[in-house]
Amino acid sequence: MGGILRSTSRLENENSFLGNYFSKNLSLVEVWMGFESAMEAQRIEVHIDIEKHGREIYTHENFDIVQKEFWNACVYCGVEGTKEKDGKSIFSILDNIMVSGDKVRKHKEVVVHLSNQVAQCSCKMFESEGMPCRPILFVLKGKGLSEIPSVIP
Repeated sequence: MGGILRSTSRLENENSFLGNYFSKNLSLVEVWMGFESAMEAQRIEVHIDIEKHGREIYTHENFDIVQKEFWNACVYCGVEGTKEKDGKSIFSILDNIMVSGDKVRKHKEVVVHLSNQVAQCSCKMFESEGMPCRPILFVLKGKGLSEIPSVIP
């Protein structure tokens, strides 16, 4: 019975949230706009600190790229293992990317220097392009950090 109550409560919560964006007799365009607004509201509420910091340090165009990478990090990345060594946290990350419609599993290593919270990934995207890759963003989110590192060692 407890599981039913939790499910019912969850559905009531979702109905209450979506009720802010939908009403009866909406056109297809209005439903689509309501759906987009609801998804945007949920996305902004989830990790606002990292996104806010990204907006402050990147141009609009680059922030869009980082924001997409952040979303993909949340959806496609996972931790395979972690270890601590010489003042560093080392994360083995599995990045499930889509290539021509097929899922490809890439293994990446992210190193976070504990003294200054600087992060590096084996893909070197951050060092070469100045924008963090999915695995770095995934680790930052997992560690609960609110800022994207600005210093590259």
